[in-house]
Amino acid sequence: MKWYERLLVALIALSALAMWLPWVWHRAAALVLTGLDLHEFIRFMGEVRTGQVRASALPLCAPLLVQALTLAGIAGCSHWTVYGKGTALALAAWLVAVIYPPLEQPKVLATIWLLLLAAFVAMVFIHPAACFRVALLAIAGLAASVPPLVQFLVLLPALDRLYGRPVTVGVGFYLEAAAGLGCLVVGLAAGAVCRPGRHFSAAAAIRQG
Repeated sequence: MKWYERLLVALIALSALAMWLPWVWHRAAALVLTGLDLHEFIRFMGEVRTGQVRASALPLCAPLLVQALTLAGIAGCSHWTVYGKGTALALAAWLVAVIYPPLEQPKVLATIWLLLLAAFVAMVFIHPAACFRVALLAIAGLAASVPPLVQFLVLLPALDRLYGRPVTVGVGFYLEAAAGLGCLVVGLAAGAVCRPGRHFSAAAAIRQG
């Protein structure tokens, strides 16, 4: 992997990490909301349940889902050992299970796990060129960061009303924004220096016999 690919992967990981950090900060620890807390919290917000505020938990899941998909894809097209690939897939499966607990949503969890496996197998056979990988990673980074940021901004007025005063936006939100901006900048910069070239493809090797 090129340095800019590694940087994009790190930014996507940073995007996922931001979900464990506070998005709503309060001096009282019980009123602090992390990104993962918001994923559950909005389901019980009165304005969301009555339809006054259009919100969904899915955009807030984007960083972890994209991180899981990225891990599966990288494991498929990398030259890691079997143990390395297995560890990456296990971590990807765990990230999805954080959002969709096995005992609560087993069908959804199983479906996403199958998609991760499909991404892994696809990358094994396609083994895309560096330029294509950069494009995929940059798009993945934006797909991880933009949905939760937009969803949070939509929810912010309702959160202000719920808390009875303007809430203090936590570090998780800003870290998510930084990760998304970083993916955009690095993706554009890498696209400027990346040059299409020949690359090994397992599928091509099979066709050639």
